[in-house]
Amino acid sequence: MSLEEPIEVDTDPSPGIDAALHAALDNETRVPNPILDLLPSPEITVSSLLEKSLPALLSPSAINLRPVKSSTTNAAARWTVKELLEAAIPPRRWLSDLEITLRKEWLTSARVTSIRHPTNSNLHFPLWVGNFWYSLVDAVEQKEKWKRAEGWVSRLVQDPKVYEARGLMQQIPWGMRIWALTGAESSSFVGVLARLLSTDWLRERHLDTLGSYLNFRASEDGEGRTGYWVGDVYFSTCLKRVYRATRATIRADWDLKKYRDGITACGSKRLLFPANLDNNHWVTFGVDFEKQEFCYGAPSCFAALRHAYSLPLYPI
Repeated sequence: MSLEEPIEVDTDPSPGIDAALHAALDNETRVPNPILDLLPSPEITVSSLLEKSLPALLSPSAINLRPVKSSTTNAAARWTVKELLEAAIPPRRWLSDLEITLRKEWLTSARVTSIRHPTNSNLHFPLWVGNFWYSLVDAVEQKEKWKRAEGWVSRLVQDPKVYEARGLMQQIPWGMRIWALTGAESSSFVGVLARLLSTDWLRERHLDTLGSYLNFRASEDGEGRTGYWVGDVYFSTCLKRVYRATRATIRADWDLKKYRDGITACGSKRLLFPANLDNNHWVTFGVDFEKQEFCYGAPSCFAALRHAYSLPLYPI
């Protein structure tokens, strides 16, 4: 064989075919713009979301939930916009399984054409219904959180604190995200603050989210404007660990060093952080670095925080 002769190379055409199939499926599962317009915009306020009529979200433990495998069909889609907007939304796990199943069946030439609703066999929706339901899950979950919070607020004596809370609900977009973990590139829906407007037990992640939000708010308003740095729940655990330790031991503690660097970087003159007593009561500690003083659970701590951030915060 001379160098001029072409060299035959075995090629596998499947990668190109797979790409074409993926592209075709992506097109079939893309929610049409007119349907997207029916979804509640993340920009509308919490109060507007509460006024929206949204379908129910099925529980993962629902006994009448049809498996995904038997919900993908070759039948023609039969549905109306009204049915689409009233049909209960399958749980997240079911929707995740649906996405995997569609890809698998589509790539093995089992071209499914519609999705049978997992609790109503008379409804056959187009393949994009999974993405539509996915887009609705967040809105429904956030609405339920704020609905419980709004109900609790409504039962209170209607005083300035309540009016201020209602005012926030009329201004904050339900889809706004805030920092969920201190120092991490993670965010959470602002709906996590709805738990602060209820009688439920506050979890550590809710307090940490609030603290991270306040630090972020302070950094946006200008470095050192409030002079406060809000620590997370783990901060109190670190302090307890080095109780009565030597100065050298405290300086060598890696966790405390990270907190110290964070406070120094912000130029904060005061520190606020939550601590839990006997797993049944939250207390806020306040430290003034300039005066070398601290307080805990005192109204002055909360008054200072409320004044610094212009937020309707009251003793937990």
